[in-house]
Amino acid sequence: GTTLLIIAAGVIPASRYFILNNVGVRAAVNVSVVDSSTLQPLKNATVSIGSISSETDSSGNAKLEHLKLGATTLKISKRAFRTITQDITVGWGSNPE
Repeated sequence: GTTLLIIAAGVIPASRYFILNNVGVRAAVNVSVVDSSTLQPLKNATVSIGSISSETDSSGNAKLEHLKLGATTLKISKRAFRTITQDITVGWGSNPE
């Protein structure tokens, strides 16, 4: 029984995330936000992943911590700019800046 669970956790990502989330494993993600027309960093933009939110700094960077693993939604919003929403997967140790 236990061996089957270990094999399933290694082969099926959804079960791996379920098991890791239940034992309290969390991830962190760094997000850089830039204006698509000027390529300048956007400060004070709100970045949300699931129920966790953060504001970008003067360099357009935001760090979100204590995120559950698995499929979720990334949302970036700022007044006077179009809100961006994208489906993402938060992995364990594989989240590039």
